[in-house]
Amino acid sequence: MDLGNKIKSYRVLKNLSPEQVAERLDISAKTYRKYESNENSPNLNMLEKLAEILDQSVLDFLPDSVVQNNTNQTGGVALAINSTINQLSENMQEYINLLKEENERLKEENALLKSQK
Repeated sequence: MDLGNKIKSYRVLKNLSPEQVAERLDISAKTYRKYESNENSPNLNMLEKLAEILDQSVLDFLPDSVVQNNTNQTGGVALAINSTINQLSENMQEYINLLKEENERLKEENALLKSQK
C-alpha cells in the first residue's frame, strides 16, 4: 500500500475528516489531500505529527517492503530496507532540492537588497 493510502486508511479508522487532520497539522486541507493522493509527500516532521494524530508509529507509514529482521538482537531491531524505500528517498531529495533552490533565491534577493543600500 502506498503512503497516501496508508495515511487515508489510518485517518478513516480514527473517524477524522481530511479537514480535521489538516487543522491539527496546521496546514491547508488542500495540502493534506495532496498527501492522501500521493501528489505530495509529507516531510519527516510532518510524518511524525501525522503518526501522533492518527495514533500510529512512524514505522507504520514506511513502505510494505521494509522488513524487520534480527528481532532477537539485544539493543533493538535492525531494519532491512528493500529498494522501494528509494521512493521515499527520491521524494526527500526533491524536497531538499527545492529547499536549496529557495535558499539560493533568498541569497540573491539578500545580495540585491544589500547592494541597494
